Amino acid sequence: MGLGKEIDYTRFSSMILIHYTRETNEYHIITSFHDKTLWTMNSKHPYFFSPSRRQIRNILNEEHLKTQSAYPKSKYISYHSIFDKDISPYHEKIKLYECLKNLGFETRLFVAKDKKDIDGKFIKNLRHGMAMSLKTLIQKKLPPLLEEFKNYTPPKLKKQITYETDEYFYNFSEAKNKIKLTCQKKS
Repeated sequence: MGLGKEIDYTRFSSMILIHYTRETNEYHIITSFHDKTLWTMNSKHPYFFSPSRRQIRNILNEEHLKTQSAYPKSKYISYHSIFDKDISPYHEKIKLYECLKNLGFETRLFVAKDKKDIDGKFIKNLRHGMAMSLKTLIQKKLPPLLEEFKNYTPPKLKKQITYETDEYFYNFSEAKNKIKLTCQKKS
């Protein structure tokens, strides 16, 4: 389960410095970004963003996907631009969907490949997120999904899943329509 959040660098830019080097006649743009995270790269700090903390956020963690596959299968439906190279590279999305399919999940990946896929109403560009209309997505995809699940009765299972990383057990549970996360350090 990926828990990482993307940073909108245009909203969280705190400083842009243009530096000119006279000796080489070059300009360097230096930017500084921030968000509301407590994470740090200082390994002595309690909020050190350790490799284990990266593992729980990696949606391509095959061990975590195997753990998830032991539970009733979710459906994965995505729209993705082949031109999304920086935030969510296309080849990573393909790898994720191949892994999910091999683990028995039902997957549908719609790929925008060129300008003909831009309709101006649903898909507006080929960058990350494609400036998709959430309203149009819901109108287009929710009714058929609801129809598919009309006669589905979920199994009575404890709503809980635990993922293991090098340092921690991450236990996600649900109670009273809220998701709770507890982290237990391995001994």
